[in-house]
Amino acid sequence: MTAINYIVDWASESNWKKHLINKVFSEDFDNSENETLLKEIIDLITSKEDAGMKLLKQTQEENDLRLVINEIKRPVNINALSSDTAFNLGGKLNVFYGENGSGKSSYVRVFRRLAKNYHTSAKDMKLLPNVYLVGSQGKDTMLKQTIDVSYTCNGTLNPINEVDINEEHFHLMQMNVFDSDSVLPLLNSNLTFSVLPQGFKYFNKIVEILTSLRTKVDSMIAKVRVDQGDIFKDSSFEIIRSEINNIIRNEKRADKVKVFISKAYPIDETLETEIAQLDFKIKESESSNISDKLKILRSQKAKLESLVSGISKLSNKLSRENIEFVNNLINEYAGKVQEEKKQNEDFSKGISYLQHVNEEWYVIIRNTKEYYRALEKDGPEVGECCVLCSQQLAQSEVDIINSSIVHVCSELHSEKATLMEYLDKYKITDALDFKKEDNEIFEKEILVEKIKAIISLLQTNIELFNGGITSRKSVGLHTVVDFTDFIKEIEAEALDLGERIQSLSKSTSELQELLTTHKTRKQNLVKAKLISDSLSMFEKYYSHEDYIQTLTAIKSGFSTTSITRKAKEAFASIVEETYTTTFNNYCDELKVKKVNIKLTPQRGQTHRSKYVINEGYKVTDIMSEGEQKAIAMAEFATDLTIRRNFNTVLFDDPVTSLDYKRSELFARLIYNLSKDRQVIVFTHNIMFYYYLYNKCANENDKENKFFIVDEFDKDNKGIVSETFSGKLENLNGVTKKIKQYHQKINSKSCAGDELEECLKAVYSNIRTWCELIVEEGFFKDLIKRYEPNIRFTVINKINTEFVDELEAVSSLFDKACRWMLGHSQPTETQNSKATRQDFNVDYEYIISVTDRFKTK
Repeated sequence: MTAINYIVDWASESNWKKHLINKVFSEDFDNSENETLLKEIIDLITSKEDAGMKLLKQTQEENDLRLVINEIKRPVNINALSSDTAFNLGGKLNVFYGENGSGKSSYVRVFRRLAKNYHTSAKDMKLLPNVYLVGSQGKDTMLKQTIDVSYTCNGTLNPINEVDINEEHFHLMQMNVFDSDSVLPLLNSNLTFSVLPQGFKYFNKIVEILTSLRTKVDSMIAKVRVDQGDIFKDSSFEIIRSEINNIIRNEKRADKVKVFISKAYPIDETLETEIAQLDFKIKESESSNISDKLKILRSQKAKLESLVSGISKLSNKLSRENIEFVNNLINEYAGKVQEEKKQNEDFSKGISYLQHVNEEWYVIIRNTKEYYRALEKDGPEVGECCVLCSQQLAQSEVDIINSSIVHVCSELHSEKATLMEYLDKYKITDALDFKKEDNEIFEKEILVEKIKAIISLLQTNIELFNGGITSRKSVGLHTVVDFTDFIKEIEAEALDLGERIQSLSKSTSELQELLTTHKTRKQNLVKAKLISDSLSMFEKYYSHEDYIQTLTAIKSGFSTTSITRKAKEAFASIVEETYTTTFNNYCDELKVKKVNIKLTPQRGQTHRSKYVINEGYKVTDIMSEGEQKAIAMAEFATDLTIRRNFNTVLFDDPVTSLDYKRSELFARLIYNLSKDRQVIVFTHNIMFYYYLYNKCANENDKENKFFIVDEFDKDNKGIVSETFSGKLENLNGVTKKIKQYHQKINSKSCAGDELEECLKAVYSNIRTWCELIVEEGFFKDLIKRYEPNIRFTVINKINTEFVDELEAVSSLFDKACRWMLGHSQPTETQNSKATRQDFNVDYEYIISVTDRFKTK
């Protein structure tokens, strides 16, 4: 199972994660697209759309690269390095030896400046230009710093090309570096696996993206918070600031805030009226002339009470029930009139034979009515004798007598008169009195206008009502009035006046307390109104809050915990055991105590730290400097192995502070590393140089090369020359070189600068000959350069005759040190240089002594 499988497993939890790894697996995706990615993820989360997972295209990993540097030449403006320098490197081990001040460190700094794949506490170093030339160019002059480099990457040759050491180079940056400044970083508690097997780089990339997305969501939330804070920022909301906070604190849902506000801060249609009344009461309570105000209020109250009484009475008289009752009386009166009219018509017909009807006749008829009433009869019957003439009555006479009795003795007249009198009593004689002076005592113009309108309406309806009675015609129901609401309003006003009178009649302290109550009530009403008027702004605030909550939920999804856990699982499964085993093996190889390793997953990476006994004791607290360097070397080698990194490795004096035994162990480990990758070693430790050389002595491999770094003068340092190839230099070998130079120097073509350079080079070999003639000719390998031990088995072979030559050889050695390439002669002999004649004399001596004392 690869690391990518773990990532896919993590992403299968949600659509936005699938979309994210599709982007991460995309070859052309970079962090500059995170803004767009965030919008896409938010859309996916809010819309809940499905996102498929694309197959990962296999891309070349960084640890698949293989870098080999082939040639370096022409350093320009880099410290005091000579621009004439040029040298070719081998594909395996390359060892550079140089004394202090020779320019060796400048090359190290060039490599370190270009490389990015290393741990060091001095990574961002600065390479100065040639300070010896500053005087001529100006102290602040900025000059380009370059070096020509040819290299091979993954088998493809990149020809010699100028490289700016201050700019990142895509391939050369893959070099690895180990130096003294690497030790502490390699042993600290935050070391990460910078490169791991296939797919592991995506863990860190996902974590970086998630972290970036969280940061961007934080920015979005902060912006919405600012916009949200601006909603109630205006100073006009200061009066309800605490209420706003209370609403926001106690109600979290936008769909319920309206109900919450209506319950906590209720208002109705009378709110503005009540506020106006309170304003009036406050102003009134703060009045300076309370006694005059009380008189006016009492007059208002008395007038209102009078109006209530009058309007109530008139309302009752002009009520529907009363009008209907009067109309019934009028109708009844009309009926009596009709009935009387019919009686008159009937009577006129019955007595038409009478020419004159006088009061005597009416008396006779009334007496006749009384006679029959005494007999308990309504009138005469047919066949009876007339009480007036004693004649027998026929039907016609009976009808005449009865008709006369009905007409003369009818009660209609009295009933009609009674009805007329009764109706006239229902006429409305009441009147409402509202004079100009009454008008002036009221403060409320609206109330005065209402009173006037009511009085006018009442007067009109009274006239219509009375007119109907007078004309004996029905009164229309449109004259009905119902002033119940108005009466209640006047009663309320009167009650309010009573309260005001009562309030103003209080003591000063009581009045002040009441004033405070009014102001508090008004303030609460004003707040409630402002809160109600601000409902749309509350809705906007909660809309922002909902969006913030959405963003917060989205942000929580960007937590790196789960991907870090997956990285830990993948690391434990794929890397951990291999790493631990490899590290312990390298520790054994360097003969250092095994240290404990702690692996800690964090934000998509696995951090590793080392300690002794327990985590309270760091390696740097317990172990010596040499042991620390050995453990750091083991860690460095392990990291190269785990990463399968086959790019160029640079070691800068890796054995400083080490004893000769551990230096030899370092040499063996570095040599083994060089079998799989190009290794470049810079050192001023001649023993270490020898150890590395010795490792190559048994192999005639041209990919292993050894170099000397020297200086021509203070402005031309870093002169590199290849010294040994394939085996350790001996007396025969160096003598052979001197013979070759002898032939060339004495040729006619060798003259001028070429002669001078050849003489410098040959005296470098003469210096080596001086060392080797003593080592082989005198001591017979009893002692050897760079080896710490004496070989007692050959002590009896020492040639005592060589004692006579010691002074001459020593003198020749001193001369060679002055005239050799990269001379070390003192100041007083600076102008001294070798000539062809000097060399020929020295050559004859060298050949003579070599023949006498060389090992047979």
